[in-house]
Amino acid sequence: MKYFFDVGDEGAKNFTKENKAIGAIGSPLKSFLVKTSYGPPTQAGANLAANPAAGVAVLSDSEAASRPAADHVEIPPSDAAKATVPFPENIRLVIWDLDETFWKGTLTEGQITWIDEHENIVRSLAARGIVSSICSKNYFDPTMEVIKARALDGYFIFPSIDWSQKGHRVKAIVENAQLRPETVLFIDDNHLNRAEVADTNPGINVVAETFIPHILGHGRFAGKDDSELTRLAQYKAMELRKSDAANANENGDEFLRTSAIKVYIEYDLEANIDRCVELINRTNQLNFTKVRLSDDTGRGRQEFLELLRDPRIQGGLIHCRDKYGDHGFVGLYLISEGRTLKHFMFSCRVLGMGVEQWLYQRLGNPYLNIVGEVLSDPRDTSRNVDWIELVADKDGASDTELPSAVMKIDNFYVLGGCVMENIGHYLKVFSTNVIHEGNARRDGIDIRRTHTSFMVYRHLVGNPQFAEAVRGLGCVREDFDNQIFRADARSGIVLSFWYDQICVLYRHKKIPIEMPFLIDGISWDADITRLNFDDMPAEFKGAKDSARIFHHFKENFTFGGYISAESYGERLRVILSQINPDTPIFLLDIPRQTERSWGGERQIQPDMLEPISNVHKQLAHARKNTWLIDPVEFVLAAEDRMDWWHFDRKVYYRIYKRIAELIAAIEPTR
Repeated sequence: MKYFFDVGDEGAKNFTKENKAIGAIGSPLKSFLVKTSYGPPTQAGANLAANPAAGVAVLSDSEAASRPAADHVEIPPSDAAKATVPFPENIRLVIWDLDETFWKGTLTEGQITWIDEHENIVRSLAARGIVSSICSKNYFDPTMEVIKARALDGYFIFPSIDWSQKGHRVKAIVENAQLRPETVLFIDDNHLNRAEVADTNPGINVVAETFIPHILGHGRFAGKDDSELTRLAQYKAMELRKSDAANANENGDEFLRTSAIKVYIEYDLEANIDRCVELINRTNQLNFTKVRLSDDTGRGRQEFLELLRDPRIQGGLIHCRDKYGDHGFVGLYLISEGRTLKHFMFSCRVLGMGVEQWLYQRLGNPYLNIVGEVLSDPRDTSRNVDWIELVADKDGASDTELPSAVMKIDNFYVLGGCVMENIGHYLKVFSTNVIHEGNARRDGIDIRRTHTSFMVYRHLVGNPQFAEAVRGLGCVREDFDNQIFRADARSGIVLSFWYDQICVLYRHKKIPIEMPFLIDGISWDADITRLNFDDMPAEFKGAKDSARIFHHFKENFTFGGYISAESYGERLRVILSQINPDTPIFLLDIPRQTERSWGGERQIQPDMLEPISNVHKQLAHARKNTWLIDPVEFVLAAEDRMDWWHFDRKVYYRIYKRIAELIAAIEPTR
């Protein structure tokens, strides 16, 4: 006679080495069948193949399922073997069978014996951020009455209690929890149930009830401290939301419109670095970039902090809540220069809510290279995500809205280089229509459109002499068409004219204009009129019209040097006079040095900048709804400043906060 022995991986591995297994039956068997209880059956076969012995065979799934119950003899592995069961990933969800697993006995057959140790495991796992569910063949109401009597019903998510097969029900639980099978453990005393669940849910972990005492001591169940049961509460909120969605008469999007979904963006990433690293390394199905950090916690944190030190990088943590509860920080993005997403990921807790599409559109549809398989495409414009509301406080009441400032701004215009691009990123809180007026590069020429010259001479674009003169500098008509002059009373403008202080000017020989002329690779304070075409960088010389432009420049312009404070002030007065008088303006002061002289083409000293700052103060005082903002005021530590005009991302965020406060204080009569 052949017996079917149900053993674990380690039991199968050692099965042929010892006679303990055979001795446990009490008869010297010469042939027997083996199937594993722990892990995929193929692992047991591989272990047996590595330890061949006469008379040993490995059952296939179909053969195992066909064995009569009388042939089944379970021989569990040793305690040490059970404690070291190899799970591929950390476990995030445990699905429990009940009869003869969670408790002793069969509920429909009479009394059951409650096992306090198992209740303690469920509660302890929840305190580690690991949730539990139920998949049991029983009647729902009497079963839940037993669990409610122990006040444990709130610890189980998506319980499935009926008499249907377990494979598809476990699959539904995993999908509802929006997890991958590799992070889920199913426990059942019945080997047929385990085989069915494993077959229906590829990758899921299945074990017999004999493994239960080893759960809390196993490394894959370490979790992290969640004594407030935040993760459990988030899953219970998800459970309620899915239940209401299933019972709703309207379509999915209409249901979401009634769900009061509110998103808060937390920009202090350093204070939440552990959650940032966790999202980067643990999310998969909604991780669109999949650029991982080191698995070593300390090293991963350091890598993330180094990334944040790049002044071109801005980012935020996405917090989501709805009428069902608080979902916590569910997403993260890092964007470079406002144009390319370096990290873009979300927890599956918000799958189907449209948060990723909403944020992607909010960021201005930046470039996103999607890596690997994902469950949605944020770039899809076919879905009108109009049910998400941006709020000012993640912990506020459900009716907490953005500051009153938001209602006062339809369009935000920001003028300046990369500094303004960073500030503009945060101003998208006020308006999705943030227009950045920046600079341009054309055939090796740096067109500094944010220099005052491109605004004070804009009225001359129709003058043939002027058009010919600036065309000889590589400029086109559109370079003088600045959108800040389209701002109205429902707009806001942030101005930075820092390039005026570092770019030398060239004076035209025939018409009264002074313009900057910058060639990439040539120092900004160099007198290009003294250089030869052969001295120019290769990129410029290789451009189609470079020789003509260079010779036209030398023939028609002379070196004018830096702009004076008087001339700069007059230019600024002209520019401000052409902007709607009811438009609030935030003028960034020139960043003065307080401790050292920064390097660069121009060795700028404080005494050079003080007259410029005085001009700013006078103009801000003279015009209503105009505020002067000193960026150095927001430098709180040495590491906050990269160089003369580049700052850590926290500085740009602090500037944005000041602008928000000033807008909120504007009289509502506007």
